[in-house]
Amino acid sequence: MLGRQYKKLLDRMPAGVFAFDDKLCIRFSNAAFRRLFPGRAKGTGNLKRAIGCAEECEICGKGASCAGCTFRRVMRAAVRDNAEKTETVSAGVRLAGRTDRV
Repeated sequence: MLGRQYKKLLDRMPAGVFAFDDKLCIRFSNAAFRRLFPGRAKGTGNLKRAIGCAEECEICGKGASCAGCTFRRVMRAAVRDNAEKTETVSAGVRLAGRTDRV
């Protein structure tokens, strides 16, 4: 999917970047993306596993909050349109005694 050189380049970017397939399975995420989801997030796999989603559902996309998931919405639009999509999402993250805006 992504060559080693591209992965190395993307991994050094300060913005979170991820690549996924048509089944919405995340195949690659860069270091900045993985830092956004500390703890139980894995960085790859289905969206629930990749970001460590706390939604109480067996299947990613079937929970009560899934309809409002920005990641899922953008990923589905990219697959539907067969085109790259971007969306800027920001949140406050409290880690190591400080709050960062990401």
